[in-house]
Amino acid sequence: MSIKHEPIVGNWYETADSQSLKVLHVDEDAESIEIQYLDGAHEEIDFGVWNAWEVESIVPPKDWEGLCDDDLDDPHNEFMDDESVNDESWDEDNEFIDEDTEINEY
Repeated sequence: MSIKHEPIVGNWYETADSQSLKVLHVDEDAESIEIQYLDGAHEEIDFGVWNAWEVESIVPPKDWEGLCDDDLDDPHNEFMDDESVNDESWDEDNEFIDEDTEINEY
């Protein structure tokens, strides 16, 4: 099944009945889309439901910050985990690189 208006992960949309939502994950194989509404509620819908909705892409709502804090626990968010975000060792072992240091290409 093709999608009329492609859902893009991380983008915000508004439905015809003025519900704001964010796309969290798109599973092409299962033909499903995980979304989160502005009130924090999560839902998984199929491509058919998405196509039936008249959605418009919108700028992120002003009051959305904090809403997606639980995205850190989202299994689809492979780039964020509490250890790497708060890891202070990132700054500990950095060496100063002199501007005059020659960089060798391999």
